Amino acid sequence: MTRRGGWPEEVFDPGLQQERTALAWDRTGVAILVAAAVMLRDAVVNGLVVFIAVASAFIGVGAVVLVVAYLRYGALHATLRRAGTVAEPILVRVVGTATVAFNALALGLIVWETA
Repeated sequence: MTRRGGWPEEVFDPGLQQERTALAWDRTGVAILVAAAVMLRDAVVNGLVVFIAVASAFIGVGAVVLVVAYLRYGALHATLRRAGTVAEPILVRVVGTATVAFNALALGLIVWETA
């Protein structure tokens, strides 16, 4: 049985594994948003147009991660009840690649400012 929005009334696993996973995705999205906001602030203060664009794009990435995590949580319970697979390798690859790219660009910003 589900509540409004497709979210279940009761948890599938008493160990709350899917809830912990959903919270981890939420933390990832929030961390991307915060890091991108800090990068954006620094880029605006120093007038670095390229980094302003990059930070703005990563704010979008963080927002997408939060929305996908929210939508996926309700679907996760239905998949578990059907005994289906819950792995999303494409999602993990996209977020991993975005994280590595963001870190490389943040390092570039640091090097640019100290040069």
